[in-house]
Amino acid sequence: KHLELLYINVGVNVGVNVGVNDLQKNILNEIEKDSTIILLSLSAKLNTTSKTIERNISTLKKKKLLKRMGADKNGYWQINN
Repeated sequence: KHLELLYINVGVNVGVNVGVNDLQKNILNEIEKDSTIILLSLSAKLNTTSKTIERNISTLKKKKLLKRMGADKNGYWQINN
């Protein structure tokens, strides 16, 4: 039973806490506040370049923590838990 609980807890926390740096957490926090936020707004709010934001969003997408829904102009970000 102890091992079962261990696997359940690991499964819940993987993806949310593992391998996500502070900037990526901040990106996810800003997207949680406004799912339609654009890269330029993210870079201004987080005081970094848009290229850095792009690179980190790409990483979050690869980790399947973030997904873009809809078109670039009228779409939104979806955070996957």
